[in-house]
Amino acid sequence: MVKSIAGFYGLINTDGKIIVQPSYAAIEDFGKIRKDWAEVKTVAGTIGCINISSEIVV
Repeated sequence: MVKSIAGFYGLINTDGKIIVQPSYAAIEDFGKIRKDWAEVKTVAGTIGCINISSEIVV
């Protein structure tokens, strides 16, 4: 996980490639809700889920 200077969270892999752009207020661990899904919270307070490819699924 990476945190931008502005305070947004995103994800990078071990090679340093950005997986999820830093645009979320919070990102939970993958696999807690469903395999390969992570709960995310936007700055506006909206809650949803992304998959491992950073696509919004819920």
